[in-house]
Amino acid sequence: MRNTDAKNRGRSPGSRLRSFFLPGRGNIFLCYLMTLSVMLCPIALLFAILFAETQNEEFQAHYHYLRTTIALLVIGLLTGCLLIVLGASLSSLLIFAGLAFAGAALILTVLRCSHGLIRTTRGLPLRNHRTYFI
Repeated sequence: MRNTDAKNRGRSPGSRLRSFFLPGRGNIFLCYLMTLSVMLCPIALLFAILFAETQNEEFQAHYHYLRTTIALLVIGLLTGCLLIVLGASLSSLLIFAGLAFAGAALILTVLRCSHGLIRTTRGLPLRNHRTYFI
């Protein structure tokens, strides 16, 4: 079967798939999507740690931003779950506080991943990759 697409001439069919497992825009895009799924965060964190020391400063910024996003998600969800568990035996107010923490962590993660995805697809560097907000 011949591939007539000019971009793919000379490439093997699996080379596009392999680009997701090498440092670059495709891998960064995949990491943001895995972070949005929440369940695949450990894989995204593994990629962000493995590829953190690339030669491209823009990619380094994205991987740092991903690690920070995942850390905020984990801290927010763990704090929320702890408050919910404590609230089950102490006060319903703690349950609502735990839900608020978990919800805020999820909302912040969605906003940060959306921001990163938009910047990645446009080929723009992040404005401030060291921030804990957006």
